[in-house]
Amino acid sequence: MGQHIRQINSSIRGDPQAYSVEKGLHGIASLLAYDLVGHLPTWRAHIRGYIALVQHLGGPKAVWKLPKPAPSSFWIVLPIAVETNTLCPAIQQIRGLDDFEDEDLATIYDYELAAELPYPTGLFLAMFHISRLRHQIASGEVSDPQLLKHMVAEIMGRIDSFNHAIWLGEKEEEAKDLDILAAVAHVCQAAIRLYGILTLPTAAVVSWATSQSYPVVPGLDSYQSLRTVQGKELMKQLRDIWPTVTFKAGLTWSLTVAGVAVSDGAAADREFVSLRLLDIWLGSEAGYSLEHDCRLKLHKMWLHGKTEWEECFDEPVPLVRYM
Repeated sequence: MGQHIRQINSSIRGDPQAYSVEKGLHGIASLLAYDLVGHLPTWRAHIRGYIALVQHLGGPKAVWKLPKPAPSSFWIVLPIAVETNTLCPAIQQIRGLDDFEDEDLATIYDYELAAELPYPTGLFLAMFHISRLRHQIASGEVSDPQLLKHMVAEIMGRIDSFNHAIWLGEKEEEAKDLDILAAVAHVCQAAIRLYGILTLPTAAVVSWATSQSYPVVPGLDSYQSLRTVQGKELMKQLRDIWPTVTFKAGLTWSLTVAGVAVSDGAAADREFVSLRLLDIWLGSEAGYSLEHDCRLKLHKMWLHGKTEWEECFDEPVPLVRYM
């Protein structure tokens, strides 16, 4: 650990005689790994520090030109930063990524295809934009109802229009089983769409859904219909794909989204989510704890009859993965 700290300090000073900047970035990523595995409170500070050092060095494009291990450490830290921002109150999100262009985020995310990161790039960016809008709303940066409707419609439209065929064609040489990859991509699309439905302003979400002719269930209002139908659709996809996926930890986030959506739904759905998260946690040789943490959050939410996203994620959840 001491070596990593020296690497970081030398990078900040710009000392060419000591450690290169790429080793400094790698050092922060290594410290982040120690924090996450040990559930130490400094994990968020190290993510912020990594992003700050990237900005200090000239931004993502400058870092991407560095030798390894800088790109590889960026590929580790970025998904953690984006995904952990979904699992916390909007106002407590880790900031700093807003200055990065979509092109930069996509380049970093596409560095390597991995089962731990099943989201197609376009959908991963939609996840990022949903979280960013959540923070903009919570901080008061965006409040105009008409602007919100426009921003929500734009994000949700990107999710709905995602082209699976083009994405699969790009991954054909990398992927071993395109059928499973395609099925997982559809799960991710359903989960990220549902994440938006669960977390963005109800009026704006309903306006978007109405414009797209999403069905309304008799006896339910427009929002509850959307939440219920989309929740059931995600549950169906998760049940269908579960037996075929080898690396099931890639479904953790989608299972968690489903768990929030069915908080007021069928007990069998909540049991499925709970047992599948338990299966992943108990079967993980890497000792991941995200599944355990999310499962505890969901159980607490269900026990108290809560239904809202931030009633479940009322504090940041350490994302122990990809290390």
